Amino acid sequence: MWKVFLAFLTHRAFLILVAMLAATVSGKLGKTPIFEKLVEKAAAGPEVAAVTRLASLSFKEAIYQTRNPYYWVANTVTSLSGWRPALVLIILSNVFLLLFLNELVALFNRMVTSDISRLGAIFVLLWPTSYELSLGSSLTLVCFLLTLSIRAALEQKWLTSGVASLGLAAMDPIAITLLPVYLYLFWSVQRFLESKIWLRNLGFFLAPFAIGCLFSGTSWLAVLDSIDHSALMTLLQYKTPEGSSLLSGPALGQTLSLCFCFLGAAGALFSNVNPVHRFLSILVLFALVASSPFSSLATRVPLAGVCMEGIASASSGTASRIVSALMIALGAYEVYVLFSL
Repeated sequence: MWKVFLAFLTHRAFLILVAMLAATVSGKLGKTPIFEKLVEKAAAGPEVAAVTRLASLSFKEAIYQTRNPYYWVANTVTSLSGWRPALVLIILSNVFLLLFLNELVALFNRMVTSDISRLGAIFVLLWPTSYELSLGSSLTLVCFLLTLSIRAALEQKWLTSGVASLGLAAMDPIAITLLPVYLYLFWSVQRFLESKIWLRNLGFFLAPFAIGCLFSGTSWLAVLDSIDHSALMTLLQYKTPEGSSLLSGPALGQTLSLCFCFLGAAGALFSNVNPVHRFLSILVLFALVASSPFSSLATRVPLAGVCMEGIASASSGTASRIVSALMIALGAYEVYVLFSL
């Protein structure tokens, strides 16, 4: 994991330099320290607005206002430290990002060698939109809980998986579309056990999962509406909700992101020997596509970070370096544009 942590520090330091260059060239840096510019960008996100609103409420009122655990943690840290919400969110998002990468390495270690595990996690870290994960995004906690729940399910730790899925269900609709993945992982092993044991394990998972779904306050109609407006429906119609082609304009980036993940899922399908590992990536990718708007696919790709294992497994040394360089270049371009505005 230390190599992934070193890659995290190096990559984020590089992106900070790119941000400084962009702000300097555009004349927007002035005498403002670059760290203040980072805080300003984080403050522009919806997370800061939510935490700022909760800061004026009591703890009981805050729980009633939002069911998102990320906001509770951020609100608590803000109240105890007295720091600005944007600063707290930057710290929290990077902490959860590192926890997510650690879980991802642990998950990959169950499937492939340690070298491929590290490379797959680094691919997720270098993803062109991953800089958003370091600017206060609550997606880092969603990624962590998703990966933890899947790893625990693979290890047959169903209570741990259920508790993680409880938090996931309270935060993101992908928990619902992941249910077939959990059932597949459960069936792959538990069907060989005595009925008393597998019923107990099923209860360990389903009870927390159901509590999370109920606690989220999301109705089934809202879930069905989310799926109806998801990237899956967009792909079936072969056009964006605005009526444009999937290969034109802003939609092209989303389409290429999906194609890259599909290549990773295909790589896992053909490179893994264990049937559970072979189909895991494609099932998680389907859950992502069925729960995400087409316009946010590129941002939400880390949720399907397990697909990067297939890319890492199928890549030679030269190919992996080319992929890494392309990701770094695209990410640097994204950051340059963001900080030059």
